[in-house]
Amino acid sequence: EIRSLRRISRYYFILDQPSSQIDNSRSPHCTRREFEKRSRGKDIMPGIGSVPIREGNALGLEYEPGSKPLVVASVDPESYLAGIIRQGYKVHGLMVENKTKFEGLDEITLEDKLVQTYSETGRRLLVEMGFVDSFVVHIKKGEKPFIFESSPHGTLILDKILDDDLRKKLRTGMSIAEINIEDIGVKITSPSAADLDLEASIDSNYSLTLTDPAKKLPAYEKKLPARYTIDLPVGEDLKFKMADSKDGICILEGVEDESFFCPMGNILSGMIVDTLVVDSFQFSGLRKDQLSQTLEETAKVEGRKLRLKKFVSPGESTPSFRVPLPKGDVGLEVEGDPLIISKVADDSPLNGLVFEGQIILGFVDAARVEYQNMEDFVFEQLLVDTTDTGDRAIIVKNNEDYDPISNEDYNHISNESKSESQSSETDADFDSSAYPNGVAIRLSLPSGSIGLKFEGSPAVISAIDEESPFRDILKTGQQVLSLIQSDGSEYENMADYDVQQLLLDTEGTDGRSMLVAGPGMKGYVDVDLIPKVDVSRKEDLPY
Repeated sequence: EIRSLRRISRYYFILDQPSSQIDNSRSPHCTRREFEKRSRGKDIMPGIGSVPIREGNALGLEYEPGSKPLVVASVDPESYLAGIIRQGYKVHGLMVENKTKFEGLDEITLEDKLVQTYSETGRRLLVEMGFVDSFVVHIKKGEKPFIFESSPHGTLILDKILDDDLRKKLRTGMSIAEINIEDIGVKITSPSAADLDLEASIDSNYSLTLTDPAKKLPAYEKKLPARYTIDLPVGEDLKFKMADSKDGICILEGVEDESFFCPMGNILSGMIVDTLVVDSFQFSGLRKDQLSQTLEETAKVEGRKLRLKKFVSPGESTPSFRVPLPKGDVGLEVEGDPLIISKVADDSPLNGLVFEGQIILGFVDAARVEYQNMEDFVFEQLLVDTTDTGDRAIIVKNNEDYDPISNEDYNHISNESKSESQSSETDADFDSSAYPNGVAIRLSLPSGSIGLKFEGSPAVISAIDEESPFRDILKTGQQVLSLIQSDGSEYENMADYDVQQLLLDTEGTDGRSMLVAGPGMKGYVDVDLIPKVDVSRKEDLPY
């Protein structure tokens, strides 16, 4: 209930309604973006609520480090403020019983004021409503905790929150940044309503990443799994929609509503047909008409499998092949990054099928789950865990650059260097030749534009302007490991839009720096364990 409204330097709202009576499920009149657009040119300040607090100093709120005004990072679910104050709200200060206001407080000063006024009644927090920057919700199959609507810009906006617990944590008006269907490895960035309907219709768990509606969403992108195997039923008409690309590659465009593979086939649309397996025969490289004819001729055969793989452009194509693994010890030794077969035992059942120096791209278990970008100990553990199961396989490709002698020397050096780097807490002096492409470089950023563009998650450098101060230092494809702001805040594991937003937010400030991986580093990097070199010119590069 809004009891009074008075204007001072901002709008203050006196909020006395208990949280149990607040209906957060109703949709807002407009999204935050629309509100800001309508408000442009008008003297409208953000609304700041005056929230009553109880006696004592325990609020159950945690704040983002260094934030001012204080940005709520989390709310204790047991706190009486849960559902009234949410993650992303800003605490501007404290108003005591005699209406005296203490504004612009940091976390320590606010805590001191709460202790000093411990027994006073009538105290209130001055709170500005806000949106959490990003929030991931894991949803089990069959659940429907939200209702969304499409904005005029085509993005999906959170219209209603149907789950009571989530209603205390989130606000309507947030945007969907990403759908992640973990069970099958599909990830859709900036999804449409059609994508959301498809995802909700499958019998699978998934997650939604919700974001501040004021945050610019990346371009639409649909990431498909590297491989997927379909168990085909007996019958002639599978009701698949297929097409040939201009390169003669058969592509799954979707499935009809009556298909046994609906709606999964529509979610996996865009994957190419790699292999049709019938009994012990494998048919590869089939065009649409050839595939249709083969499916028709084998319609009465049980146990058929259709293997799909992710489409890559011809320039990106990497010749690879799948090697089935028998039960028991397969007699392989592996090492390095990327993962390389370092030895094939003389009595290995894979002798003559795989060879020393080949790169292992993936491991597929009996449940058709594929593991990629594995470290050696992860791969070895997978072999142990599945030693008694059949229908497992590895995906390998040839490595033309492999030299057994130089590779042995390299691994000897890199293993010693890794051990030394892990035992060191600081950036001690080291021989950079012992870390070929394994050193991160730290760059001091100017207060203005840095002339870099980014893409992907994790973010990599996609373009370097002619005027960039780092044109002779950086290369496209290098990964951004962390960004350190002038206040000491450090952000890691960022997507492209995270980096762009953080750089935009801190433009005009000094003291920023960025940690960038060497050209040879790919995938997850433990920032704490790698050596770092400060670089200000090309001659400083350790590689």
